[in-house]
Amino acid sequence: MRIILCNCPQSHAKPIARQLIEQKIAACVNIIHNVTSCYIWHDEFYEESEDTLLIKTKNISFRAIEKAIISLHPYDVPEIIEV
Repeated sequence: MRIILCNCPQSHAKPIARQLIEQKIAACVNIIHNVTSCYIWHDEFYEESEDTLLIKTKNISFRAIEKAIISLHPYDVPEIIEV
């Protein structure tokens, strides 16, 4: 089993989680509300309120989940971290 982490705008957390579950590429997705993300993008500092998706899946599903997140996520470069 693997855990995949992905931060996203709060408005996208439930729709992404639902798609991953409905596509049967994630067994469970926990949504951790209201985390603060600090980062630099295009040489500017940002501080954003986001939700963290804690995605639980089988090892073989990572590429499918990565592809689904990229297609559903509003960011140009979404954070997708496999643990």
